[in-house]
Amino acid sequence: MLAAAIGLQAPGVLESLSGSVTLMVVPAEEYVEIEWRNEQRMAGRIEFLGGKPEFVRLGELDDVDICMMTHVTTENPHDGFGVGGTNTGLVAKFIKYVGVKSHAGGAPHLGINALNAAHMAIAGIHAQRETYRDEDMVRIHPIITRGGSVVNVVPDDVRMETFVRGSSINAIRSANEKVDRALRSGALAVGARVEITTLPGYLPLAPDENLTALHRANAEALVGSDRVHEFGRRGGSTDMGDLTQLMPGIHPYVGGAVGRSNHAEDMVVDDYNLAVLDAGKAMAMTVVDLLSNGASEGIRVISEHKPAMTKDEYLILQRAFLSERSYTE
Repeated sequence: MLAAAIGLQAPGVLESLSGSVTLMVVPAEEYVEIEWRNEQRMAGRIEFLGGKPEFVRLGELDDVDICMMTHVTTENPHDGFGVGGTNTGLVAKFIKYVGVKSHAGGAPHLGINALNAAHMAIAGIHAQRETYRDEDMVRIHPIITRGGSVVNVVPDDVRMETFVRGSSINAIRSANEKVDRALRSGALAVGARVEITTLPGYLPLAPDENLTALHRANAEALVGSDRVHEFGRRGGSTDMGDLTQLMPGIHPYVGGAVGRSNHAEDMVVDDYNLAVLDAGKAMAMTVVDLLSNGASEGIRVISEHKPAMTKDEYLILQRAFLSERSYTE
């Protein structure tokens, strides 16, 4: 982004453009620390736990018509760009199982093991994986963040977090219902209580075709057409997905990094020119394409784009995902 900004400030560039360019550094793009962020939500400091959804709510994007960002990747193409393609959306879940303490060795029969309830819920989630259609790209990956207090006491307070991802809103809704059934079944099996908080996350990424074509041409001009590849469906999620439901947007990837996977501990940029400079140039060149000649290309991209929803409809949808429920036998 900074490389693109530097390029756009070259002599003669900005004065030839019709429109404005906003550079935005958005916090909380990674949807993590769910328990802590949910506490901030309950305290009224935020409403949404992800960066761009909260920016949308706050009106920070009300005067933005087109959006783009570039994400570095360790995956192929390591030596070029990945354009197009989609990402899943998600809802996040924070789960608390409440049991009854008792001595784990001397009187386990007097306790209710909340950890066993969580284990059975995870088994129930696994048992439903074959019911998900491949095209829906459903991904569910729970973790236990608290498994008890001390080893000789039957666990009475167990916490879990999970995402429920899918390639469409309906796929997310359907999978979310199945996960809730599994979570309730764990509590029912051992007589525990489960508190399930479902939090709105991110919507699926839907890149604009016209904007993708402009960016692709610029990427090819920089590195050659043989190093620019069309991406397919991807299982990860990004808050850029929310913006692409509201306006024309793109989320291309650029190589130049190595490591086990994106965001892994050993991830490091090993080709600065590609990952930073070429990525910035491609975005700056795309901005010039959009805003030169009276912004004719930008106007065309906007006029031909059919947003999936308005801002108000988006906020209604996201707020409808919020659910806080408690279940006992």
